[in-house]
Amino acid sequence: MKNTLKKASLFVSLISVVAILFGCSNPLSLLGGGSKTGYDVAVNEVFTCGNYDGGQVLVVNFDVDNKLDTAVAGYTIEYGTVVTTEDGTALSSTYLGGNNPYALDSMSQIPAKSQGVAQAAFDISNATLGNTIHVTVTGQAKKGTVTILDEDIEVSTIQAKVSQSEYEFAILDQEITEGEEGAKLLVLTCNFKNNSTESTSCSSALRMKIFQSGRELDSTWLPYNHPLKEDINADDDFTEIKGGSEVTFKEVYQLNDMEGDIEISVNDWKTFDQVCVYENTLAIADIPEHVYGSDYEFKYKTALIGLDKYQKNVIVVLVGEFTNNSSEATSFQKISKIDVKQDGFTLDKSYSLAGSNDWLTREVQPGETSLIYVGFNLKTKGDVEIKITDRYHFAEAELYSGRFSLQQLVQNTVNASETDDDALGGSIGSEDQVNL
Repeated sequence: MKNTLKKASLFVSLISVVAILFGCSNPLSLLGGGSKTGYDVAVNEVFTCGNYDGGQVLVVNFDVDNKLDTAVAGYTIEYGTVVTTEDGTALSSTYLGGNNPYALDSMSQIPAKSQGVAQAAFDISNATLGNTIHVTVTGQAKKGTVTILDEDIEVSTIQAKVSQSEYEFAILDQEITEGEEGAKLLVLTCNFKNNSTESTSCSSALRMKIFQSGRELDSTWLPYNHPLKEDINADDDFTEIKGGSEVTFKEVYQLNDMEGDIEISVNDWKTFDQVCVYENTLAIADIPEHVYGSDYEFKYKTALIGLDKYQKNVIVVLVGEFTNNSSEATSFQKISKIDVKQDGFTLDKSYSLAGSNDWLTREVQPGETSLIYVGFNLKTKGDVEIKITDRYHFAEAELYSGRFSLQQLVQNTVNASETDDDALGGSIGSEDQVNL
């Protein structure tokens, strides 16, 4: 018995000496738990969700059992957590947006001698997780950094959490049409429905992204006199509508090409994860292309060469027929834009061509056809290029284009009928007579 007491006394004395040497106020703490942090951590839940910036996030929630006499901050666990993918790549830490209902306050405290929950988040927008992820949690103990948790998580068990939008979006129709200067435009007929309790507009609630061949399409507008313009209210996507209401409107985009398919996504940017409410790919080959041509026609008859009525200027005379297919009376001069060039020079209109102005300014009734001839003063012996467009058409539709050498004009004049020849003040039968 005395020997036992002596051994116990010696053991206690040794502990006291060690405590004095190492400055430990509680010598019994060196037994068993001396390297621990004072709190235990276990995985509570692992899930993925979208984030405020449109990216994807992996979230790990931990149950924390705080055995200390002081509180533990949630960020202590967050900063000590490392998640690696199956191939060993460490994920970058991030945080959840303030409007995310699954976000925990990293500054929250887990009181002394209590249990609580801590959270760590990681960016997985461009990550490949594989089949498993590895979660490690470390903390500071008296002997330095220690591992509190080391666990593998099966990726197949990880739940994806998605918010529910209060809005609906659909594309009802699509077509390709021509814009100014030959641009190809995509016109989408869209429908927006507000299922929330507050009034809002489509542009305020949703964000539409459209890509073709890897490039985002630029939004644009239809030319002011395009036939579809009447069906478009430019303010409808900005106009607020009450809950339970819906609105249909058109959006216009300029295509990058006529080959790549159209990828469309529409996201609710009021939700924490900018949840997608509409997603579709339109095959460019399946989108109908509508050509809205001119309401007028010009039919070429001949192009002649001669002298004006004063026998002074050598002129080229274009002869043709103008047909008015519109619903209103108009004149050829009013609707046409005539561009005549020779060796890069723009030719001036000849106002001394007998009777031509009467035909140009004459009002032609809907459905009627009228003879047209118009002259231009030549400058050189070069080819004559003639182009006629509809000045009121949204894309200045071409009504006629032609190119004539001087020899062709002379031959046309030689072959002209008496009616055609009457249009000239005098005819020229050979190229040598053209004194330019």
